[in-house]
Amino acid sequence: MKDSEKEFGKVLVGVQAAIHELEMAFERMNELILQYASEFREIVNSLNALSLERYERHPVHNPYPPYRERLHPRTRHARKTVWFRIRSNPQRRGYHKP
Repeated sequence: MKDSEKEFGKVLVGVQAAIHELEMAFERMNELILQYASEFREIVNSLNALSLERYERHPVHNPYPPYRERLHPRTRHARKTVWFRIRSNPQRRGYHKP
């Protein structure tokens, strides 16, 4: 009985030491996560500042790339109405009438 109690005590001490090591490892991981989070936050803020600076330098944005520019662009308020737009739908009623 005494031998089993001694073995149990040794095993218990070993388990307590392992638990202590795990607690220390978790604390270290928590510190590293907080450190990396603060570094990531700094990087994101610097990138946002750079993008804002770039936007301030080029405030006018051309919606059409140079290869897609319209020859005679219409302003937004001067668009053709829906019923005057060109449509080609042979199944439309009245399409084949002369």
